[in-house]
Parts: sequence; C-alpha cells; structure tokens
Amino acid sequence: MKKILVITSVIPNDLAGGDRLYTYHLYKALAQYASVTVIGYKDLHDRVIEHENWVQEIITVPYIYWPQYLSVLSIYSNQVFENRTTVFKKTLKQLVQNKDYDVIICDHYRTFWAADIVNRERKWLGKVRIPTILVTHNHEALVRDKLAKNETNLIKSLVFWLDAKKTRWHENKALLGFDKVTAISTTDAKSISAVSGQKTDVLTPGYSERIKNEHQITQETSKQVVVLGNYYWVAKQLNRRLLVKAAASIFPKAGIKMILVGPGPASLIHELSQYPFVKVAGYVESFDKYLEESRIAIIAETTGGGFKLRALDYVFGKVPMAVIKGTMEGMPLQAGVDYLEYSTMNELIEGVVREIDNIEKLNMLASNTLAACQNKFKWKDRGCALYKIVCDITGKKE
Repeated sequence: MKKILVITSVIPNDLAGGDRLYTYHLYKALAQYASVTVIGYKDLHDRVIEHENWVQEIITVPYIYWPQYLSVLSIYSNQVFENRTTVFKKTLKQLVQNKDYDVIICDHYRTFWAADIVNRERKWLGKVRIPTILVTHNHEALVRDKLAKNETNLIKSLVFWLDAKKTRWHENKALLGFDKVTAISTTDAKSISAVSGQKTDVLTPGYSERIKNEHQITQETSKQVVVLGNYYWVAKQLNRRLLVKAAASIFPKAGIKMILVGPGPASLIHELSQYPFVKVAGYVESFDKYLEESRIAIIAETTGGGFKLRALDYVFGKVPMAVIKGTMEGMPLQAGVDYLEYSTMNELIEGVVREIDNIEKLNMLASNTLAACQNKFKWKDRGCALYKIVCDITGKKE
C-alpha cells in the first residue's frame, strides 16, 4: 500500500469552514486506497467535533501564535507566514528522519514551502527525492488581487496589495516546483495551467450529508433568506457586510428576514446583529433547520474565488439559490433554469424581493438543481481520482 504524507495547515476537527470540509473529506476518501498520514496544527476554534479515525495517522504540531500584522515585514504572504513556523519545520525534519513516504501532498498554497523542507532534509540524509503534489483550494493570486481591489480602507488596501504581490510571487514559484497540481474548479485549473505550463487536474468537492428529496417550500415557509458560511476569513467578512448593507434599505420594507449561519469573530457577529432584519445563528452542528425554514439561499461572493462548497448544502437541501454571476463555478447548472443569477449585489437583492413569493418557481428551481447534481458529487470519486494521480507520478499502482 502506498504511503502518503499530507501536509495541511490545520487538522480539520471543526468542519465549519469550506477549507476544512474539503481537506477532511478528500483525504478521508484517499485513505480508502492508501496509507495516509496527515500533519498540521491543532484546530483552535472553540467548538471541536471529534471524528472517527478518518486517516491512518494524524500528527499534530503545536501552534505558535504570531500577530498577523508581522507578515507585512516578512517576504511571505500572510497565509504562509502564519503557517511556516520553526516548530512545524522542525517536526517535518524529525518525521523525515524516521519514516519514508511514496508521495508528499501539500494541501493548500499556504503549505507549499513544506515539500521543499522535506526533500532538502532527505537529500542531506542521502535519500531520494519524494514526488510532490500541490492540492490548491483557490488560485490564490487572483483572490488576493480582488480582495485588495475591493477594500475601501486605504491602509488596508495597501496592506492587501502588498500581500497579493507576495502571494503571486510565491504561488507562481510553487506551481512550477511541484510534480502535479490540482485545482478545485475548471476556471482555476485554466489559470493555474497558464502559469505552470502543465495540465492541472480538477478535484471539485463532494457532498456527504443527507439529501432532502422531499423538501418543499410552501406559503407557510418563513419569508426568509439564508446564508451559510465561515466568517473568519477577511474576504468572507467583506462579502457579508456588503450583502447586509445592500439589503438593509430593501428587505425590511418587503418583510424579508435574513439568517446568517456559521462561525465568525465576535466583533462581526455583534456588528451584523445590529440590523433588525438580520439574525446571526453563529456556529451550529446542523444546517437542516435553517434551510428548511428559508425560501431562498444566497451566494453573494464578490471577493473570493473557487468552488462554493455551501452551494452543495443548498442544492441537496432543496433550497433555491439566488447568486451573483460567476459564483456557480464547477456546478453542472444553468442560470435561469436551475438558479437565479444577477450581475450585481443590488440586482440580487431586488431579484429576491420579486421572486420570494413565487413558490411554484422556487420549488421548480430547487428540484432542477437537485436532479442535475444528484449523482455528480461523491467524495469516493474524488479520493479515487487523487489516488490515480498519486499512481501516475510514482509510476505504478498497488
């Protein structure tokens, strides 16, 4: 059985965020085909969900906190700076001295540096180089550029601009240095391939929760929209503020409420809770109640790229979606037939007001999306696809 070392940022015990969901389920599926060791920091979120042994071995690195603003003084971007610690590098070197692996997988751009640490240590020990795979969650340079562009605060904008420049330089170097790179969407794959000069395989997310085939919206369903997500990332915070501010002068007049579900900083939760039409549920163990009590789910990401994992919760929960154009990347769906699409935030808000009482149309959209996605998002398939990539770069299958 092949032995694979997966280097990630955080051991995903708390599955509240898209990154953690993707990491957990992808390598859990891969572990059905190979022996997988995952190394990363302990999840520091307040609520931790204990899972079964989802891979063969987990190695936890003690987390050392560095103030994020110090990354401005570093040659590395913020994401890399807070992960590339002395203790992580030391743990990797010790691991290499005692164990051998067939493949190294760096999960997310923020851990790209670790593959070089491992192989340099092996070279010093007189051992052969281990083939490497970079599993990306976004084309980070493009996301950081957009974040800097959308920030209205001058000082923050300059900081984000500098971080974007550092991200682009290091990410481009990483894309050229790995034996294989995967992307989370076809759009990311195309832009990444333009940099790396080689084919980028696509590993879209899967879905593992209960599919609610029988759910129907009725006139008794609350006149409410739902937004799921993890709000710790600054881009997500910016998106939520823009959405709530755009709806503030329109939704209350139309009698529409908004429920925001997912963990985030206490300051953001307090800020958004000040709007009378908004309820912030924070972290919850199950989305079922909030999806069943809502007529429309909103995806209004003006900043941040990649596949929207929460779209799958909406699709398989049979809740129709109203989205900003460009946010359905990777979904086998058609605008106007499977979901409501709008070019701007204001158009989306106005569109929700027009459609929220059209119960027949909302149920039709929800049924269309479920039918289109029913058998296309299985994590087992993603694990098998990643294992085939492992076999390709090692030259044989076991």
